[in-house]
Amino acid sequence: MRGPRTKVTTRTTATASATAGSLSAGTYSYKVTCRNSTGGETTPGTVSNTITSLVSKSTDLSSIPTCGTGGTNRSIWRTKVNQAGTGPWYWVANINDNSTTTLNDGLADA
Repeated sequence: MRGPRTKVTTRTTATASATAGSLSAGTYSYKVTCRNSTGGETTPGTVSNTITSLVSKSTDLSSIPTCGTGGTNRSIWRTKVNQAGTGPWYWVANINDNSTTTLNDGLADA
């Protein structure tokens, strides 16, 4: 399948949140992919900054990049605890539009 024409090249910003969540204490980082209406997906974009989470908290993502031509929605990918920056990367969420630029992630590692 062919993905959107534009790979994500800007970086998502991750910030520790005081909001309750299920993240373990430690470091995480994020990547974003763009998807199109037929299910095509780009390769992951630029790695976010590394975030240090407290136990049972969440992370606020901002400046989530939008997709270029053909992109309709985005997938958010995260490392497991203490694998920040290097991966492997695990799917966290799908943003079902190409305009929302924030997300709160409090999902536990799978």
